[in-house]
Amino acid sequence: MCQKAFNENNIPKALQYLDIATTELNHSNNEIHSILKARIGVWEMILKGNSFAINDYFNRLENPFDIADFAVIASRLLWIYKSDKQNIDFLETINITVFPVVKNYFQKGRYNVLLLTISINFYLKQDFENALKTFKLVDHNAFTYDIVNIDFYNPWIEKLKNI
Repeated sequence: MCQKAFNENNIPKALQYLDIATTELNHSNNEIHSILKARIGVWEMILKGNSFAINDYFNRLENPFDIADFAVIASRLLWIYKSDKQNIDFLETINITVFPVVKNYFQKGRYNVLLLTISINFYLKQDFENALKTFKLVDHNAFTYDIVNIDFYNPWIEKLKNI
């Protein structure tokens, strides 16, 4: 709802929804999914200029696939909604070697979108060597995890292919 209100240029309503989500996150007895934490962190940064939240939420994650989900969602939203397309520091702290060697189809898709996200981040940093190196690890047949957002990734894939 926060994102929808933002898209409709209703910033007061977006802030209201963000405050509700943040309160729920802070007072919930249940673990909130990493994707929702990413969304809350992104909107804290965009609407309030608070970068502490997104880094705090990210640094508390331990499960590799929670880290992947968070990183992919947060990065894509930041690259879409922030006017300056810049590299994202926490992406450089992700250790891709901790992911299981044998992944099911769903996990493989998540992992591939994470690799693509890290590659985009290197590209934005103008570290083309690492962008290409990471991009070469991507299995382009396993994007079904984030297939609804493939239109976001296609221009990046073309840029990365042409390094």
